[in-house]
Amino acid sequence: MESSTPPQPPEQPAGSSPPPTPPGDAPTKPIAPGGPIRPRTDVEVVEEAVEEALEHDGLRTVRRWMVVLSIWALAATAIAVIAFMEARDAKTEADTARSASQANIERVQQRLRDDVDELRTDVDRLPTQAAVNQLQTRIRKAQRDATAARDDATAATSDAEGLRPDIEDLERQVNSLRAVVNARGD
Repeated sequence: MESSTPPQPPEQPAGSSPPPTPPGDAPTKPIAPGGPIRPRTDVEVVEEAVEEALEHDGLRTVRRWMVVLSIWALAATAIAVIAFMEARDAKTEADTARSASQANIERVQQRLRDDVDELRTDVDRLPTQAAVNQLQTRIRKAQRDATAARDDATAATSDAEGLRPDIEDLERQVNSLRAVVNARGD
């Protein structure tokens, strides 16, 4: 590809001398030694400029820039590797935490199911309202019967106390009759 404008010379570092520029608008170069002269291409001009820059201080500058760029590339690679590892570790931790949380949730749900089943069984064992009413009726009847039995026992005790003198009188009479029967029989 040929261009009508000559290429711009590369930038020179501070303190170095600029490379020599070819004279004229269309630099020329002989085709062969002693042969006709033909115009040079842009590529040839750039190559010559680069060669001249490298011959001067350009080689050191290019080397310095290559070292700087290499260090930057290494630093960027190291940062990318560290970021990748941290992201992978964070993802692993998040997955582990998510798994642990899911396991905890499932454990709590199972415990709640067991508690609900146990409560349902306890509720099923509880007596119905009709059974409670029937039991209350029996308890009231038992209380009335106990009160009546107490009253009867108190009355019987009173009657027994009232009969005690009569019994003692009868015992005396039986004893006297024995004594009379014993006295006659002897």
